[in-house]
Amino acid sequence: MISAAVLSIAPHILLIAFFNYYYTFLQLDPDDVSEQLKRQGASIPLVRPGKSTTAFIKAVLSRISVLGSAFLAILAAGPAVIEQTTHLTAFRGFVGTSVLILVGCATDTARKVQAEIISQKYKNIEFYDIDKYNQY
Repeated sequence: MISAAVLSIAPHILLIAFFNYYYTFLQLDPDDVSEQLKRQGASIPLVRPGKSTTAFIKAVLSRISVLGSAFLAILAAGPAVIEQTTHLTAFRGFVGTSVLILVGCATDTARKVQAEIISQKYKNIEFYDIDKYNQY
């Protein structure tokens, strides 16, 4: 017989996977991306502009979304599954959404640090000062 804990986690996992898949296509509309590429004069190598590009983007987004949905579902349900299997209460306050927020904050902080390092490198470069040489 299936335990109540498994029955409560399963819809949680399915909803996370579904909404991630849906939100990906909501944010990155393949028709819109294809049109933007065409307007910019850019193209995907070995893919014709237009409907072929749209179909290619849809296929790639579907594959990536399935993997991303699975990863998010595992990450969000992980603490609950560990708590149910080990019967440890240490993970009770460590809900899956907290894990997602922590990972998002860590990623954002890492990006900001990298951007600051790059900006420091550019501050040390002396650029050509046109006013210094323009004496007319």
